[in-house]
Amino acid sequence: LRLPSKGEWVKWVETHYAGDGSRDPWGNLYLYEITPDSFAISSSGPDRTRKTSDDIRDVRVRNWQAKGEGKP
Repeated sequence: LRLPSKGEWVKWVETHYAGDGSRDPWGNLYLYEITPDSFAISSSGPDRTRKTSDDIRDVRVRNWQAKGEGKP
């Protein structure tokens, strides 16, 4: 499994999320979480407060088996 370079990661975030790739539309830094089987990007949302009802979170499951690499 190869992790993306910083440039690849920033380009992916810029393509899929608003802002400059590191900040959400409200000016806050995106929160990045990486686990062995998934990764998540989240935003505190318009109220800029974490863990409230307007938070935005996108979780993606890594699919090692589809690539034939097996789970690490």
